[in-house]
Amino acid sequence: MSYRITGLEREQFAHYFDMDDAGLAEYDAVRVTAGADKGWPCRISLQDAKAGETLVLLNHVSHNVATPYRSSYAIYLREGASAPAEYIDETPPVFEGRPMAFRAFDMHGMLKMRHWLCRGRRMPKFANCSKAIISLISMPIMPRMVAFRRR
Repeated sequence: MSYRITGLEREQFAHYFDMDDAGLAEYDAVRVTAGADKGWPCRISLQDAKAGETLVLLNHVSHNVATPYRSSYAIYLREGASAPAEYIDETPPVFEGRPMAFRAFDMHGMLKMRHWLCRGRRMPKFANCSKAIISLISMPIMPRMVAFRRR
């Protein structure tokens, strides 16, 4: 079974990159500088920012539904990211070495299944992210899946 992972569209966030710090603050967003080559995952490029790169940190609704499963959290966006990354039948670099969680939702936005992976290893069923993803999307009633970093 084939799958596709894409970054977020830059256009929906473009206005943030033109704002000064006061403008960002009106949206509860901030401009930050990556302090290392890992730990600053961009949701457009699906790559970690390099040390010294500028990013915008803001709250993003990732599962916008009228159910108890509506979700939002802080995300990083690299100012230099252009087009959203696309990965077909492979996971993006930003997934590597991080604890991850994958959630599958039905057509009504209700959670139907989830898989947790710790540092790229599933406890105990899946050896890697790709196998967890395929397990979730192979279910016939799962039109949407969300991946997020587990803390």
